[in-house]
Amino acid sequence: MPVAVCPSAEKLSAFARGSLPGDEMSSVAEHVGGCEACCRSLKLIPDDSLAGLARAAAASPHTVG
Repeated sequence: MPVAVCPSAEKLSAFARGSLPGDEMSSVAEHVGGCEACCRSLKLIPDDSLAGLARAAAASPHTVG
C-alpha cells in the first residue's frame, strides 16, 4: 500500500539505512519513487552504501506490473 503522505525525515533516514520492516520499506520505496520532495530529502542524508542504492532506485524509471 503506497504512503499517501510524505514520510517523516526520521522514516526517510531509516529507509535509507534499510532499517524499516520489509512491508514498510516497500511502501516508502513506492512513495519515494514518485515524490520529488522525498527524493530531494534523501539526497541530504549522509552517504552510505544503502543510501546510494536508495537514491539510484529513486532515480530509475518505475513500472507498474
